[in-house]
Amino acid sequence: MRVLSGSEPVALADHLSRGDREVGDDVRDAVRGLRVISQLETPSRAYNVCSGRAVSIRQLVEWILDEAEVDVEIRVVAERVRAEESPRIVGDPRLLERDTGWKPRRDLEDSVRSVYRWARATREKGGRTGTERLEGEPWT
Repeated sequence: MRVLSGSEPVALADHLSRGDREVGDDVRDAVRGLRVISQLETPSRAYNVCSGRAVSIRQLVEWILDEAEVDVEIRVVAERVRAEESPRIVGDPRLLERDTGWKPRRDLEDSVRSVYRWARATREKGGRTGTERLEGEPWT
């Protein structure tokens, strides 16, 4: 949350790599997809529970910063860039859709913004969001 105060830049390993983040889009969509698969009489294939679109880490960070209404520099830290990482990973949900009719219902941007608003409201009420450490609590 220090970053959201605007006092320090956001350091990313690679702001251009893009991945299909459906399971992160909204866990409700992922659970619904897994439930549909589990209800198949004889699931004989591996299914991708995904959106079929790639979103960069930079874009996720920009949505959060926009929702927080802060203007913060986003910086790529060369030491964190992993040369072996694929620059684009996208799942193909067509088989799952064809066999079950499943499609994601929720938009990733809306979900990211909603989670940020929930975390902000929870912290403002004095609750824990799981992003902070209590005194004496080890990092695990």
